[in-house]
Amino acid sequence: MPRLFRLFFLILGLAAASASALSGACRDQLAAVRWAERLAREASVLPTDPSYDRPRVLLNRAATAFEAVIRKHGPSPRALVGLAEVEIQLGYCDEAVRRLEDALAASPQSDRIRRKLESAKSTASIAKAASAALPRGHSILRLMRYSVSGRRSLWLALSARTKWEADWRQFSDIRLTLFKISQGSVRRAWQSQKLGYPGYESGTYDDLQLYLVDVNGDSIPEVVIPKNRLGAWYSPSHLDIFVLRNSRMVKLLGLLSEFPIEIRDLNHDGRYEVLNEYGVGWDCARADQVYWRDIYAFRGGSYRLADGSFPGRYRRFAAELRRALRNCPNDYDFLKYSGIVSGILGKPGLELRFYRRAQSECSARIRRASDPAVRRALKRDLADIRRRIARVTGSPHPHRPARSPLIAHCSLLIAH
Repeated sequence: MPRLFRLFFLILGLAAASASALSGACRDQLAAVRWAERLAREASVLPTDPSYDRPRVLLNRAATAFEAVIRKHGPSPRALVGLAEVEIQLGYCDEAVRRLEDALAASPQSDRIRRKLESAKSTASIAKAASAALPRGHSILRLMRYSVSGRRSLWLALSARTKWEADWRQFSDIRLTLFKISQGSVRRAWQSQKLGYPGYESGTYDDLQLYLVDVNGDSIPEVVIPKNRLGAWYSPSHLDIFVLRNSRMVKLLGLLSEFPIEIRDLNHDGRYEVLNEYGVGWDCARADQVYWRDIYAFRGGSYRLADGSFPGRYRRFAAELRRALRNCPNDYDFLKYSGIVSGILGKPGLELRFYRRAQSECSARIRRASDPAVRRALKRDLADIRRRIARVTGSPHPHRPARSPLIAHCSLLIAH
């Protein structure tokens, strides 16, 4: 009898240990799936922080996390559905259909998975038909419905030529295409020119994504396409914003930057501003430059430079430029931006003095420059400085005597 009791307690202990191990494995699986889902959610939302991870990098990390869960714990419906949603965002529509078919086989009673499978099959069918209307060699990177003004027949495709460089893909010849579906046929309604800055390293980028976001507060989603290039000491980027007008996409903004571009609602009015950061300073080393931020705001139907609407954000630049001028007193770029920040802060007399000094220093550099490319860049900067002088003085000819300070101040208020 004591032997039977010992056997009973041994079996009971083994059962408790197995249940505890099973419970721990379930907790590990749930935590891993939640982590992968969090990465996928972060990648699907327009980033508003310049330190964010790149969207396709995040999506690939999420896909890797889902695949690790499936390898370790088996193909659970939740992990398969999450992986399929990530693959759709990466443009792998056929792979997503296969994942959802496996998920439905594992959970045949789920109406949610069945609806997702039908939607994925429809998206894959449209992607196949749309590929024929794209430039040769293009792959669809993102395909999504563009529901605007009740029109559900419009679809957007972001496509590019892709190649592998080491362990990551590079994208060039990037295009946005608008498709219209009518009576079962997919027709190309509009296609953009090559997106990105045409003179920048053949327009090649390491990361890009397509978002639909209401950036101007009119309740109609605009198309936002951030593109980034990975770098060591700087990370070049480009941003395009489009809106649908008269059955075609119209560009609201195309902006090149040395760093990832921020998109934020600075004054909490429901409209997003675009912040572009870049280095200022012609004579100094890169580490000694002042990093200026231009602010673009939605004005009059498009995005326009609006630094003057946010004076509080530029007071620190005045102090930084003063320190920079102590080290490089003849740097015309520091002088020009000292004039700009003086104008933003409502000091037109100081603004004009800085512009005059910048004009003199830039003209001297043009006379000394021997490299044709440097001379062209300096001449462009000199023309910009002269335009600014003309705006402050109210004269179309910046070499003529300035108007009275009162008229100059009124011109400055109108300009800002």
